[in-house]
Amino acid sequence: MPTPSHPSTSPLTLTRSRPQGTLSTRDFAVEAARLLADNRCTDVALLDVTGISSVADYIIIGSGTSDRQMRSTLDEIAQKGEGLGHTVVRKNSDDRATWLLADFGDLIVHLFEPNTRAYYDLEMLWGDAPRLPWERPATAESPAAKARASAAKAGTASSAAESKAPPKPKAAASKAPKPKASKPRSSPGGKVKPKSVAGTKPRRKGSPR
Repeated sequence: MPTPSHPSTSPLTLTRSRPQGTLSTRDFAVEAARLLADNRCTDVALLDVTGISSVADYIIIGSGTSDRQMRSTLDEIAQKGEGLGHTVVRKNSDDRATWLLADFGDLIVHLFEPNTRAYYDLEMLWGDAPRLPWERPATAESPAAKARASAAKAGTASSAAESKAPPKPKAAASKAPKPKASKPRSSPGGKVKPKSVAGTKPRRKGSPR
């Protein structure tokens, strides 16, 4: 099991200097916490333990989904820190790789498998330490977050376009014209002439039936 002890006797910790113009430890801790979130680590917490602990000034705690993901994330943080004057002092992990850490001297990054994190509960151990905000402003999203948002927006637009598509025109039903009813012909006197039935003649008045 990794022991998050600070190598206070190491000359690297006491004599290490940073190049001019690099980020402060606090700003680097914020960037490291954001990098955890960009790599899909969850429940990221940044604790300010300055004056509370002799271990470090800042501690980051996060949960990962796999050994590979957590190792890759710590490697990215170490690479980023190298360019900003925050060199990683050591890395460590337990036998099952459910708890990994990277020690930068004044910043320690802990990555846990969720069950292991709940078991050791470092947030409770450092319960008096204030939590620092690290999330990006809404107007300054990371490239990874922008890519996910663009993909989600494209999918939403496609669904909306399909739902707004005009309905297909229905085929007009052909209606046969109704036959017009023939009106009975009328005689000059205004009386209606009876129609003659084929093979018969109209009877005269007074003729026998």
